[in-house]
Amino acid sequence: MKKIMKKSFVIAFFAVAIFAFSSCAAKVITISEHEPVALISVIGNTALPWQNSSISSNDDDDDGNGLLSNMVNKLIDGKNPELLTGLDRVDYAEASFRQLVSDVGGAEVLDKDDVVKSDAYIDLGQSYYNLLSATVSASDYKDLTTIGGKKARMLMDKINAKSLVLLHFDFQKKLNKGNRWNGDVSGVVNMKVKVLNERGKEVLNKTITTYTEPLQIRGRKYSKDELVALFPEAIDNAIREFVVTYFLGE
Repeated sequence: MKKIMKKSFVIAFFAVAIFAFSSCAAKVITISEHEPVALISVIGNTALPWQNSSISSNDDDDDGNGLLSNMVNKLIDGKNPELLTGLDRVDYAEASFRQLVSDVGGAEVLDKDDVVKSDAYIDLGQSYYNLLSATVSASDYKDLTTIGGKKARMLMDKINAKSLVLLHFDFQKKLNKGNRWNGDVSGVVNMKVKVLNERGKEVLNKTITTYTEPLQIRGRKYSKDELVALFPEAIDNAIREFVVTYFLGE
């Protein structure tokens, strides 16, 4: 009898645990309660560092996200498309986000100019959280990583928004197989999405990761132009996954 009761207790415990986990796995945002949506900050790193942390920082192809390493790399390899297209990536992400949230998610997204050219937005101070990192903001946007609840509420009140979205991208490249002499490399998009509701409260803070198609590395070389050109699709995939998972709950 005791064994049966113990077994029943264990089954019930795991059933509750599984239910709780599945309930929290994907917190769905009810669009009707959070629109119109205002995108207020889009930032990303300017380089494309290798994802594998075991790769030595003393490597002659080191391209980390620190300000110093970024400056050195631009002096040494000033024509490297991976270093020159950081702004292009975040500008693309900004436009893609507004379009996909509207087209796929069916949510109203405020026009860019209605946000960034508003007096309330212009009066906001930049965040210093990423001061020591080589990051870039999308054109006309500010880094508002650490915006407080009070300022968020005041901004929403002035621009007639019901939610604020902040995007922080960490772009990388990774080895899929082989090594940096002969193998395959893919681009990596890590997109951190923060959503604040009408009260300035954070209701979502998630990171979504997607990858580009692989490129061949031969003789320690691969086409950096081709790798850069693959990022828009991976950015679209990350944004689409966010919309489908957290706006539509599919």
